[in-house]
Amino acid sequence: MTTFHTKHRTDFRISHGKITLVFYNKPAFCGGTCVYCIHEAGFTKSTVSNEDTLLAKNCSWDPTCQIDTRFQQYQIPAIYGYKYGLAVKGDSFTNHDPDYLRWYFKALYDYLNGHVSENLEEARFLQQDAFSRCVGVQAETRPDQITEEWCAIMLQLGVTTVELGVQCLDDEVLHINRRGHGLDEVRKATQLLREHGFEVGYHMMVGMVGSSDEIDYEVLSQRLWEPDFSPDCMKIYPCILLKNLKLQRQLARYANSTRWTPLTDERYVDLLTMAYPHIPPTVHVNRIQRMMPPEEILLGPKNTIDRLQFNGISRCLWQRSVAQTDYPLDGDFWDYRVQSSLHGTGYCIEATLQDGAVLVGYGRLNVIGGTNGLIRDLRVLGNMVPVGVRNHIGPQHIGIGKTMLQEMERLARQNGCTTLTVHPPVGTPRYFESLGFKPKGNYYYQKLLEPLFPRDA
Repeated sequence: MTTFHTKHRTDFRISHGKITLVFYNKPAFCGGTCVYCIHEAGFTKSTVSNEDTLLAKNCSWDPTCQIDTRFQQYQIPAIYGYKYGLAVKGDSFTNHDPDYLRWYFKALYDYLNGHVSENLEEARFLQQDAFSRCVGVQAETRPDQITEEWCAIMLQLGVTTVELGVQCLDDEVLHINRRGHGLDEVRKATQLLREHGFEVGYHMMVGMVGSSDEIDYEVLSQRLWEPDFSPDCMKIYPCILLKNLKLQRQLARYANSTRWTPLTDERYVDLLTMAYPHIPPTVHVNRIQRMMPPEEILLGPKNTIDRLQFNGISRCLWQRSVAQTDYPLDGDFWDYRVQSSLHGTGYCIEATLQDGAVLVGYGRLNVIGGTNGLIRDLRVLGNMVPVGVRNHIGPQHIGIGKTMLQEMERLARQNGCTTLTVHPPVGTPRYFESLGFKPKGNYYYQKLLEPLFPRDA
């Protein structure tokens, strides 16, 4: 296995089964006027000048320049078969012009393909057999901008994960912070995204103007896990005020107000310590703070928190992922076990070792319309193994994904489904074809299921 030696602001790793590359769309109006938002001239809203955003700006936000610079920055060798996850950030994804996004994604896929295509559809088609494969695309947007039309556009682009800026599940707090949406929009967006086969993530903010420790605790420990919400993955951010008050003029007005009591480092750690035991083990908690230099923060938590300090109380997917445990990444993974459990309105399927303590793969399944099992996620962790390479050590390419799909098929049949459907990442259709899936429409693949008779249950 190739080892990469790089030190950069954005973590570079292969231990989560892929190489994640971060890109930024050009600055554009996000559709909101939030009190807490950071706005530095010349950059996308809610960001400041740092290594990642400066890279994008120095490329004039051009996608080809960004991905080429990333390859050079991370010293990625020209080895065929590497798998990439693309995280596209910058303002609100769904407030950009769709044609701009089509151009943007075509450029990214063209780079991975090593070929300039005539259009996005050709670039997507070539990804199926390309040497460098995209195995997931993450986009960030607002709940009130999720529509049927935008779901169709994101499917065309190849987006697989949509992270919603929910911030708080309290209508009054959202109103005070001029968020521009309420809980109803969050419910509708979550349902719509699930029905189209996306993994759903939430961005949550604690310590907001008008909130309190009690509200934040109730949101993180109870409201979030009602079936209508229950995100698959989640990022938690404490509300902070930077020393450069010009970047947050609205929030600065609340600095000495009784309506805002900024969290301290101690209170924030206490909040996480109390909330973590209530966060379902089927959730992937991606982040618990922003990567912001402590010396630049005036109010709010400043210190960097080591997430591993919550190992004793958290059982989330990140905490149990093999890369965060002491289990050797080049060890023996053949004795894995696949199991499923309820999550929100669907199921989470896990592949684990050591009685669930070591997570090596997971996926999501929902039953749509009573007859269709819809796969919303499927991934195998561990050190990335190039496409087409056989493997005997580590979790990848030893059949874990196939076994999880078999469990999904069992669950679908148990729920009366006659089809199993997936919206695969643009670089993975051949994998699903090898397991009996066939194209269904433009962007889905489907497998017919045999009916489940009572004697088979």
